[in-house]
Amino acid sequence: ADSCDVFAGVVCTLRMKGGGFGVVDLFVDYHLSIGFSHIWLYFDDIHDDSWKEVKDYSEERLTIIRRSQSEREKVWTNDSPDLIKRLGGIGVTRDHVTARQILNASEALKTALKAPENSSRHVEYLVHIDIDELFYTKSNSIIPHFRWLKSQGIHHITYANHEGIPHRTDIDNYFTQITLFRRNLLTLSLSPSTKKSVSFFTSRTPHHQYFLFYDNGKSAVRVQPGVFPKNVHGWSLPRPEMGQGMQSEGKSKRMVSALVDARNLNLKGYVDVRDPCILHYPVCGERWLRSKYEILGPFPTHWPSLERKVNIPPCFHLDARKAATSPKPTEKLKDLFLSQVILSDNLEISKQIASGTCMRITDIASRRTRKVKGSKNSTPVSEKSREREDISGKSVEESSEKFLVLKPESKESGESAEFSEKCLDLKDETQKSVKSGRGDGLNALAMDKTWLISQIAREFLVTGTTKVRS
Repeated sequence: ADSCDVFAGVVCTLRMKGGGFGVVDLFVDYHLSIGFSHIWLYFDDIHDDSWKEVKDYSEERLTIIRRSQSEREKVWTNDSPDLIKRLGGIGVTRDHVTARQILNASEALKTALKAPENSSRHVEYLVHIDIDELFYTKSNSIIPHFRWLKSQGIHHITYANHEGIPHRTDIDNYFTQITLFRRNLLTLSLSPSTKKSVSFFTSRTPHHQYFLFYDNGKSAVRVQPGVFPKNVHGWSLPRPEMGQGMQSEGKSKRMVSALVDARNLNLKGYVDVRDPCILHYPVCGERWLRSKYEILGPFPTHWPSLERKVNIPPCFHLDARKAATSPKPTEKLKDLFLSQVILSDNLEISKQIASGTCMRITDIASRRTRKVKGSKNSTPVSEKSREREDISGKSVEESSEKFLVLKPESKESGESAEFSEKCLDLKDETQKSVKSGRGDGLNALAMDKTWLISQIAREFLVTGTTKVRS
């Protein structure tokens, strides 16, 4: 491996019910095949046998953590007392799966910090995702991307997520069987055909959701002292007053996002990175819908975050919770799946793809290797480059290390003055209306305004104009 290579790792907390169906194996194999140095898998249930799918991977590349509840409590109490205190301060106990995800991600980051430099665990960036997600790139290796992040002084980046759509009820391994994805709303154009395609999905749910689950991305962070996960979507960087320095390679630490999100409008931190992205496979199959909500049970109606407690607005997630705890859970969940999740109409699928609202990704299964188990310093199979098409339609050879790092604050008249009149008119109103939409999928009140302001802002940042293409 090149001495300039920048290594990255993945941490995931998981629990599979009734078998892994090859999902866990593919999750590990795929991420190793594209160049991740190490993966940490925290099994949330010591009786979960799906760990056996990956038991023969080398410990050099994969760490499997299976602990009883008492063992977990002991580790967390000794290693993360501050995090436990923070969670307790907002009324969140370790009974909530999100709290356990936060604690496990923190432990993995600390392990990476302590690892010897020649160890595969000594990663410089860490990605926190779930077992129904993949860190996807059309490139053969993620190493150039993380090398670019480091060169730009980027210490935290949020990637756009796209949501998988099942075409039938009987899905076993969603990673290999699901190829259709809704693109994140905040990445779509405001064309008439796109609006029509989005309306098709919003009309299927009583809460007018486009995405059925989260739409605010997942993140990677630079591994360093003082970092901790603030929720499952992002990390908190060390503060300057901690005395741990806010400079790296001569550049200030930067937090950036591939999404222009009106719920947290930060134009200074926008980067036009469309690849890599996160592929999310939520409830992709009737079995997985039942399994998810049987595992979650009667979960609280708020999202725990170390920033604040966020109430979950009316949405598919709460409807599924209600269905799963009803007297006829199987029947109720099946009704939800057939009416709001599955899309099997080939004509409609063609329209969705033609409008650019949906896309096909078909190369996941073909990129399996099951042979990437060498040392960190060996050249991974994924380093062999060949030109592919990325999800924005440009060749990777053209775009892989030419990401746009946009700095609107450098314009003479300042960020606010450079906003279009339309954007300025909507900004305050939008910020208020979307605060209720921080749960799973934007609600109807928030979605149109969020989409509009995001499109205007992206247009301005990328082209320097405020003309929204129609």
